[in-house]
Amino acid sequence: MRPSRRTVSSYRPLSTGPARAIVSLTSGPARPWLPLAAGFAILLSCPAASDDETGLDWVQRREVVEVAMSPNGGGVAYVLRIPRSGGFTEGEDGWFELHLVEPGGASRPLVTGHVAVSEIDWSPDGRFVSYIAEAAEGRSASLHVVPSAGGASRRIASPTSRVEDYSWSPDATRIAFLTAGSLGIRIVPVDRAADGSNIDLDGAPRIVRWSPAGNELAVLLVPYSMSERQELHFIDLGTGRARLRVNYPERVGSMVWNAEGTRVAVLSFDDTHVPYPDRLKIVSSLGGQVQDLLPDPNASLMNVAWQADSLLYLRMRADRTALREIARMSQQTKTLIPAGELFLKRFSASRDGLSAAFVAETPDDPGEVYVAAHGRRELERLTFSNP
Repeated sequence: MRPSRRTVSSYRPLSTGPARAIVSLTSGPARPWLPLAAGFAILLSCPAASDDETGLDWVQRREVVEVAMSPNGGGVAYVLRIPRSGGFTEGEDGWFELHLVEPGGASRPLVTGHVAVSEIDWSPDGRFVSYIAEAAEGRSASLHVVPSAGGASRRIASPTSRVEDYSWSPDATRIAFLTAGSLGIRIVPVDRAADGSNIDLDGAPRIVRWSPAGNELAVLLVPYSMSERQELHFIDLGTGRARLRVNYPERVGSMVWNAEGTRVAVLSFDDTHVPYPDRLKIVSSLGGQVQDLLPDPNASLMNVAWQADSLLYLRMRADRTALREIARMSQQTKTLIPAGELFLKRFSASRDGLSAAFVAETPDDPGEVYVAAHGRRELERLTFSNP
């Protein structure tokens, strides 16, 4: 990654600790940048590199690999990868712990030890953080929740096959999930006070997303009769049947509902031989033609989130990433965070899209948690995993 032109000034956060450097991505005084609907201003903080650091030192460092912004933007859950004793070895990626960091950089553990946490998410009411945990040999990966305020973790589902994907109900009382090789969706209560239920499907599900409206699921599946094709089904939870089926032949990386529950944004692959999606499309839950919002064969699209009627997305070209925004109606695009020294690997937005958390790294540091918020003038680094 090539360094960007930048100016440097001293910065001391409200919390106690040593002064940090704030590095502007522009070549002059720090200036706010404004998305189409709301504004973030971006500055990034990064510590100085050590001149005598070796490759082994890097391998033995801790690294943030996943983030999830809370619904109200008040905290960030993150997965911290910790090397096993002696560093990584072939076939051993280390342990993956669950932590939570709040504004000001106060971080605390939620699930630690010899664990392998992944696919983290928040309950819509912010009371729980959910995750999939790899189990011991002979047991499948299961679904858990842990109170965001701290406390014991609970297993919500422990099926005979690995949990592949899941989604919260908007009232935070139930979770829909699918397992490897399943032919349906399982819905379970979070408090275990009621029995779960099954929804049988006309194929093998790949992704499930619960509508914010609460009345249906968007399920990407491979129908029995079309092993080489996919369909996006909108499942009415009242009847358990698909009220709308949309042919979707491309391989899908991820999909997300808008806040109103009327549209689904889909990152998909036009070229099946590339590692990241290169198309952004919109599917209406009311039917109609699929909108090809962003055909960009020369870029890799790494993440997407709604902000009102616009979409935020991470775009990678070569070895540089930028956060961009595109308006659904006008299809006008705007760069929110330009490509620079900070490499943005993932991001997660609050419910309103006005706050965001990032996994980002520099040439001197592995992944850490950074945040940007509406009305603030900097992108702040919250974690320092390798003091």
